[in-house]
Amino acid sequence: MARSLMLSLYLAWTARGARAFAERKLRERLAAGKEDGDRLDERRGIASVARPDGPLIWFHAASVGESLAVLELIRQLLDQREDLHVLITTGTVTSASVLADRLPDRAIHHYVPLDAKHFVTAFLDHWKPDLAIWTESELWPTLVVETHSRDIPMLLLNARMSKASHDKWRFARGMARSLLSRFRHALVQDTLTMVYLRRLGMRPERMDVMGTLKEGAVALPCQEQDRAEMAAVLAGRPVWLAASTHDSEERMVLQAHRMAMRSSPRLLLILVPRHPERGDEIAAMLQSEGWRFMRRTADEVPVDEAGVYLA
Repeated sequence: MARSLMLSLYLAWTARGARAFAERKLRERLAAGKEDGDRLDERRGIASVARPDGPLIWFHAASVGESLAVLELIRQLLDQREDLHVLITTGTVTSASVLADRLPDRAIHHYVPLDAKHFVTAFLDHWKPDLAIWTESELWPTLVVETHSRDIPMLLLNARMSKASHDKWRFARGMARSLLSRFRHALVQDTLTMVYLRRLGMRPERMDVMGTLKEGAVALPCQEQDRAEMAAVLAGRPVWLAASTHDSEERMVLQAHRMAMRSSPRLLLILVPRHPERGDEIAAMLQSEGWRFMRRTADEVPVDEAGVYLA
């Protein structure tokens, strides 16, 4: 097993001093609307439901995109094994809300515990997964190490690493090597990710390129009546979508939209921020910049006079 001084120091800190820090972060995130107050104990590793009997596969997905990508795989696994249950952990309120309406029977959502040893231990003591599957690239060191220490097989699924992420990990190459060595196998999205992971210490015989699960995901469900009503309102109007946007991106999108409207005055922008709780903030920005806009959360529809539909 590869060793890392940086990882050892991090683990020592999470075992002794991280709990108070984690509690402070929880309070800050709760005040900012980034945590679910009714389920805050889950972030401390305290489960809100009992562990079901029988085999349990645990999927960890960072947020909405990653969790939706594995939904079809979860459904197929459950269809093949009637005695199987699945636990899926995520770290955002939005992902929990999305999964609430989409998880099949025998699948349970739980917020991922913060990466303090006390919280991680409580989580693993309760759930005792038989297999742990991590998606894409979010690796919490204490959670990885503690899971491996219990001889729970770990798989890295749909793994993806950008150049920016790779460059950050280069400064902690020993830590990356130590964490990656604990995974039995990695199914990566592309050859570039394989190259990056290999540079960080993942053994090549433990990796295979499989493409992205998102391409095989089923279409998201919708209310057919809502879809039909929206289609009637738009009535052939040109529309473009900016989805999962962040704070730094909306102004650029709006600038591009204003330019495009010069040649297509009826063009409608549907703006969907990655974090829905930012809706009021974005609405205030649209108001200050003089945009005519409507909001889906107010049950409004994008009439012709509106250039932006905030969803």
